[in-house]
Amino acid sequence: MAKYRESIEHREKVKVLSVSKYREDIQHRQRLKMMSVGKYREDIQHRQRVKMMSVGKYREDIHHRQRVKMMSVSKYRESVEHRERVMDSVRLSRKQRMEKSVDFGFVMEQFLEKVRDGPDFVCCVCHRLLFRNQVLSCVREVYGRSLATAGIADECICEKYLHRCNDQCVVPCQLVLCRGQLWICHTCYRKISAGEMPAECWSNNLDVDPVPPELGCLNSIEQHLIALHSPFMKMLALPKGGQNGVHGPVTCVPANITQTSNVLLRSSMEGSLVQVKLKHKLTYKEHYEYQFVDPLHVRQALEYLKRTNVHYREIEFNEEWINEFCRQEDGDREEAGSASEDEAGTGSEVAGQVVEKAEVDDLAESADIAQDEMLHDRQQHCMFQDTCLMPVDIGQEALDQYFDDIVNIAPAEGNSPVRMLSDWSNEAKSFPVLFPLGQKTFHDSRSYQLSIISTIGLCTAMVVLHVM
Repeated sequence: MAKYRESIEHREKVKVLSVSKYREDIQHRQRLKMMSVGKYREDIQHRQRVKMMSVGKYREDIHHRQRVKMMSVSKYRESVEHRERVMDSVRLSRKQRMEKSVDFGFVMEQFLEKVRDGPDFVCCVCHRLLFRNQVLSCVREVYGRSLATAGIADECICEKYLHRCNDQCVVPCQLVLCRGQLWICHTCYRKISAGEMPAECWSNNLDVDPVPPELGCLNSIEQHLIALHSPFMKMLALPKGGQNGVHGPVTCVPANITQTSNVLLRSSMEGSLVQVKLKHKLTYKEHYEYQFVDPLHVRQALEYLKRTNVHYREIEFNEEWINEFCRQEDGDREEAGSASEDEAGTGSEVAGQVVEKAEVDDLAESADIAQDEMLHDRQQHCMFQDTCLMPVDIGQEALDQYFDDIVNIAPAEGNSPVRMLSDWSNEAKSFPVLFPLGQKTFHDSRSYQLSIISTIGLCTAMVVLHVM
């Protein structure tokens, strides 16, 4: 034993003699097989070690995997007993699965096992985020059987999201499992193996444009302020699952982004924030969203979109950034001051008429606002109403008492909805952050057309990856 471990020449000589004896001596070969089978049955650690080695070799060695598949297929076709045994085992496993599917605990355990790793595996063809059971290991050599399949595979397979560890990775790297190798979904694998180009492939004008820093730093309300179209939809809580669903049609209304940008005060200092309430209509008390807005971020985003996005090039913004409303108020205040100086001697009679007229105007305006709010409440079917007893958001109502300078904005107020089916640029205008160049929407020309359902499912998975 010592000589076998220390001397390499002696070890190689013994191996060659053992291999030749195993091939030539039939009794020796049968004896070794029986010993191996007996050890595999009795020794649990040896059995586990052999299984792991076999699985590892099957995954890594392509020729070994193809040879095992061919042997399995030939044995299934030639041996009747083996075929019946395989069919019986499949029937038994299906029957056991059906019996166990009645048990909720078993179903939950199977589901948790499938979603244990999360949707972190990216298909190298369609760039969708999928779970582990929805993808296969992608090996380029498998598609080299024919020239057509090899050409399609070279065109479709992309290594954009393949992770290679470097000095910046944390040990152990968390991306090795999901991004350390190429993965491919079952749909793309089936189509490429059949010699077809997948319509979901990224090269079919479906590659997502990167989000620039000017748009990536925007919060949700700032994204609404720079959008050309404002989508309106009614969201209801679904009875199960804790998710929301869209109820009724989706309506898109053009937004007055020029007027909205002029309302926000200009500030060259980074970090100056403005409190903004986003409303459907300015006369409504409740708001859709209430956040702090950085006017500098909004201005930089609009400047970037005007340079790169095709839908923003014809829009003119106020470069001087003078608030038209403030300037109008200042002009009115100056006129009122000059008029008061000139008419100071004529006095009380004219002032009384002006005050009386102002009171009448205020009463008419308050009556119109009250009537409009009652109409809004009727349209809401007595839902989401704030009363004198309890406001919609009592916490926010308390915080608003400490802030006076709150900007109320309704970007789409007074505009008519657009036709979603006829306006092909509606996607890019509603979500400029996801389409910074205004291209690669559903209606763009492609070599292989996709249905609207396939596009929605594909874009949903790609947008999540795009945001990450």
